[in-house]
Amino acid sequence: MQNATRNRKAFVIAHYNEAAQVSPDLFRLVAYLNKQRAKVVFVSTNLTDTHCKALSSHSTVIRRENFGYDFWSYKIGIDALGDLKHYDRVTLLNSSFLILSPPLLCEVFLSSPKTPAMRGLSMSHDKGKHLQSYWVAFETTQLLTSAYFKEWWNNMTPISERQSVIDTYEVGMTKYFEMNGIPIISVYEPTPTDLMLATFRMFARGRRKFETETRTLTISSLGAEKLNPTHFLWEKLLVECGIIKYELLKKNPEEIPLRAFYKLIKDSEDAKISLKLNSVNYPES
Repeated sequence: MQNATRNRKAFVIAHYNEAAQVSPDLFRLVAYLNKQRAKVVFVSTNLTDTHCKALSSHSTVIRRENFGYDFWSYKIGIDALGDLKHYDRVTLLNSSFLILSPPLLCEVFLSSPKTPAMRGLSMSHDKGKHLQSYWVAFETTQLLTSAYFKEWWNNMTPISERQSVIDTYEVGMTKYFEMNGIPIISVYEPTPTDLMLATFRMFARGRRKFETETRTLTISSLGAEKLNPTHFLWEKLLVECGIIKYELLKKNPEEIPLRAFYKLIKDSEDAKISLKLNSVNYPES
């Protein structure tokens, strides 16, 4: 059971794991948030009784059937918070990434917001500008108790086709709140140097061709902002936010060099356990 007294920050975690377990890094995050007296609602579609009991010391745990992807877990978690006038920020996150530093990750999201905003860790411009929904927060009581916030979540229906969820809810959510005058803010903002790094990685993967008949070459980073920053700029997010996506580590479709990451965690048994629980093969050499 969580601490009786808490601050005005709430976190809703959407969890799924094939082994029905909670990885050590995610458990540490939940415990850290509870220690900071934030309200934590942990919504899982696959969780053992043992892990449920362990989490219950730090959060409100809800187990549900596996449909509707993360957004339906987010909705259930928000509903479980009750009257949102008691909060000035609600942060939504899922279990799709490894967390190396809870304090670094949560620093911004445990402060007191000053004006209404929708804030995420990273922005994508693929299929339109949108905050990536693995971590996104709604800031100020004014926004949380607004009619359009209620309308967005109350009108939601469960969608069980992944691309439809992305188009309707991930991309659609940013569009909806921006249309209602809410600033859309990303914690990580790629610098021109970052975009150039992503551009060179795009060239390296053959996604853009060099076209020049002279010895002079002009390279534009236009188009780099449409690349997934959690893949093409993973080390920047790792440094600024202390996270890396499991999808990158499992699939790495762009063959981005990851040797530096594995070197970083070579002495962390907890990180290796988290990778294994999320079906990531750890290279021993």
